[in-house]
Amino acid sequence: MKGWVRLVAKPYRMRKKLKTGEEREYTGYRIILPRRLVEELGLEGEAPLVARLEVAEWYHLLDWTVPKNKALWRRLPEKAKLDLCSKKLAPEDLCTHTETLTVLAHPEDLQQLGLDPSRPVTLEDLEEAVRRKVLAEAQSPSP
Repeated sequence: MKGWVRLVAKPYRMRKKLKTGEEREYTGYRIILPRRLVEELGLEGEAPLVARLEVAEWYHLLDWTVPKNKALWRRLPEKAKLDLCSKKLAPEDLCTHTETLTVLAHPEDLQQLGLDPSRPVTLEDLEEAVRRKVLAEAQSPSP
């Protein structure tokens, strides 16, 4: 199974009787694995699993192969599209116009250019930031 698998954590209430005889109610969470995932992993009985779980953002919940979501894709700003493509959250067929490349830079250098190093940076962002910096330096009086 390639890519992301959507799992839903459902709360359930459980009661536990304490040694004191008092009864307490706790909320637990269960995640049910889809059959196709179980079959692909070859799970039988108990099996140790390793998973990285995080709360889903809006774009995790969309199936980009559905026509109405493809229409949404066309309406998204270019910056949002680049962000989704760089994080591999959108299908490759929607991201054919771009390719994620690695540019080595110190985070401090990007911050000095006014860019956020924790976010994807496009070539246009970098060009604009350098242009602003060069203009600012040219306009400042030299000592």
